[in-house]
Formats: sequence, structure tokens, C-alpha cells
Amino acid sequence: MSRYTLLFLAMVLTSLFACKNEPASPASSNLVNGAVQQTDPDMIGDSLIFFSCNDITQPGDKLSHYEVFVHIATNKAKVGEIEDCTVIAPEKYADYQIDAGAISAIGYDEQVIYVIRTETSKVVVRLGMADGNGGYRYRAVSSFTTTEMSSNRSINQVQLVGTYSGKIESENQSYLLFLGLSNKVLTAQLFRVPGEIPQQDQLIVAMQSAEPELLRNFIVNMSDLTFESSTGSGKFIPGENNEMQVQFDAILGPNKQPLILNRMQMVPEQ
Repeated sequence: MSRYTLLFLAMVLTSLFACKNEPASPASSNLVNGAVQQTDPDMIGDSLIFFSCNDITQPGDKLSHYEVFVHIATNKAKVGEIEDCTVIAPEKYADYQIDAGAISAIGYDEQVIYVIRTETSKVVVRLGMADGNGGYRYRAVSSFTTTEMSSNRSINQVQLVGTYSGKIESENQSYLLFLGLSNKVLTAQLFRVPGEIPQQDQLIVAMQSAEPELLRNFIVNMSDLTFESSTGSGKFIPGENNEMQVQFDAILGPNKQPLILNRMQMVPEQ
């Protein structure tokens, strides 16, 4: 296991201890919380809605990788990842089959992300992939309205951070998910480790026998706690007393039941 993975694990464990009882922050920069609860999208000018990118290219990567964020006034939320963050000029929208009314667009021949208003007072972010026939297949990846952005005001990104574990009974392996928060962006690594779910004091030992899978494009819709990732879609399921589960819809058991991981209640060592 790499030094980076060990560092990531240490950061997650530290964050979990520090944030276990963290209350929901009314000033969260996620579009579901904080200042945006006082903002009507219809009252925000187009000049205050735009994209920014953060270069996350790693040594050894053959292609560049950027995290993409949408800004709505003073608020910011991650909406995806892309290999080329070039701004697409409005006069080029037709070349990429982008709606003429789009506010802003970025991308290249293979992948495009744009943001647009709808007639129902939504601000919608759409992702398009080249279909191989000269066209693009678009789908909405995020949508923001006053109602949707405030529907989960009691849950923020900090409260999702932690170490999750579980297994599919018929498999001779367990799953560990490490969810961290860096620069207000959730990052996730999934491990498949041999045997039963390890105890807290055996986590690092268990990690040494497994390779992490970085969940790229890990985007949580805080309005309903669903997520998209390179491993597929899923959702977070809140419980009582700070309990939280995460369900992976694409990781299925023999009876087609989805994998469900429970957040581990970590106890600081004495």
C-alpha cells in the first residue's frame, strides 16, 4: 500500500474523531447549505454563474485531470471531473450540441460540461459525452433551486466523513470506504480486503493487503444524499445518534441486493 494511501487513512481517522459531533454548519459553501439558503437563483445574474477547475493530475497520469466546480454567486460545488478545462465560446455551442441559452460551458471534443437556467427557476449542470457518431449524449448531473438546496440543511459534507465497512455474506472479502474532505471537496477510496470486517486496531494492517480504488467523479447531491462515482451510483442513509450508511447500487450480492456499508464508530485509543 502506498504512503499516500496511509496518509489518506490517517487523515480520515483524524477527521472522524474531530468531526464526529460536528453540528451542521450554516455557513457551508456547499450549495445545499449556508448562504445559498438565502439566495433565489432568479435573483442571481448570469455573470455570477460560472465554472472553475482544479488540476488534480497525478505523477504518472497519461492525461490531465481536473475537478470541475460550479459557482453560483458566492457558493461553490463540485460537479464532475474532466480532462480538458478549456472554456467553450458561445459561438461554438452548436458544434457541441450545447443549448443556445447556456450560461457557461467548458470541455473538449470528448466531454463537455455546461450550466443553464430552466423555465422552472432551476440552475442545471449538464454533462455530455461524445457518442462516436459526431454527437453528444447529455444528462443532468446537478440541479439547484431554493427548495432543493435547503431540503437537507441538517446534513453537511463534514457529517459524511468517516470510515465505512461492510460485506456481502456470500463473499470471502469485506469492503472499507474511506471518505475524507479536502478543500471542501469529498474524496473517497474503496478497499476490498480478505476475510471479515477488521476491527479498528487492525485497519491499517488490513489495508496493507489491499489496493485502494480511487472513486473518481465522486459527487454527492446534498439535496437527497444520492451520489455518482466511477463505481456507479448510490446513496447515503442517515440514522439516529450520528449513524450513517452508504449504499452502492452497482455492487450487488447473489440476490441482487446492493452493498451497504455502515460507518464505524471510532473510539480514540487511550
